[in-house]
Amino acid sequence: MIEDSDANKLEQLRSSRLKIRTRDNKLAFEVLTRAGYLIEIDETTLVIHEQRALEAPDNIATLLVSAGAAPTRLAVEQENLEDYFLRLIGETQ
Repeated sequence: MIEDSDANKLEQLRSSRLKIRTRDNKLAFEVLTRAGYLIEIDETTLVIHEQRALEAPDNIATLLVSAGAAPTRLAVEQENLEDYFLRLIGETQ
């Protein structure tokens, strides 16, 4: 046994991220970086793990729309259980 967690704690332990796509990801990256966000790029998607982005994705949308890089996709996603357990035991897919 690696860890004993109830359902509520398990929900909190699974990582969340904000995934963003725009028609101009380069501009979106620049805008969000200037606003102080740490951005990862996952193929054609910008990814933010910061709590302030997860709690207020509408602020991200406003920044991007104001800069002319309106999001075509903006979604908060939570790590699925399989990925969580693989991360927990040190495996990667």
